[in-house]
Amino acid sequence: MKKYWTSLTRDYVADWSAPEAVREILQNFLDSPAPFEYDFSGGTLDFTNKGITLHQSTILMGSSSKRNDVNTVGGKGEGYKIACLVLLREGYDVTIYNGNKIWTPEFEFNHDFEEEVLVFNESDRVGSDLTFSISGVDDALTSEIIENCLYLQTDLGTVYEGERGRVFMEKTGKLYVGGLFVCNINSQYTYDFHPKYLPLNRDRKSVSSWDLTTNTTTLLEEVL
Repeated sequence: MKKYWTSLTRDYVADWSAPEAVREILQNFLDSPAPFEYDFSGGTLDFTNKGITLHQSTILMGSSSKRNDVNTVGGKGEGYKIACLVLLREGYDVTIYNGNKIWTPEFEFNHDFEEEVLVFNESDRVGSDLTFSISGVDDALTSEIIENCLYLQTDLGTVYEGERGRVFMEKTGKLYVGGLFVCNINSQYTYDFHPKYLPLNRDRKSVSSWDLTTNTTTLLEEVL
């Protein structure tokens, strides 16, 4: 069995919890041009991109194929590694079915670092798709994940779409970028902006009030 070591310790991003971790995984799948499928059943969340795989170099912190791509939410080269770390720390099991490989993240003591760090164990399988499988998920977390991603929701009400994004006329006071929840805002509408117009930092929990005001004003003028 091959083993890929990282330098990430268990307490990295100590303020993150499971919803932030799943958001990072979802962001990677939504940024991909490959078909996206998901399945929530039996306490397991499965997210799949058809016909693609991850190169082992993406396990390196800072390695990203999306860097400087204004059409994606990600690009920092940290997302799924941090997501796996947080989910393991929170007590969930994660398995990555990566084409003809299986990556199993876990914490292991490293004698060189004299510290417990995140590792990805690799074994063989038959397959050609990419699936992140998270097990041990309860109904409360599933509901929060659905609320945090517009692409998992079915009842969106009246939606107006412009160049900068979308306005949800019957949802109140939420801001999304690229379909993923960022924060609550003081507004009678809910907005989902294209990442190009409202870029986010790594934590993706807040935006500049000036940028938000400018973009919401422009988008409302556009669609209304």
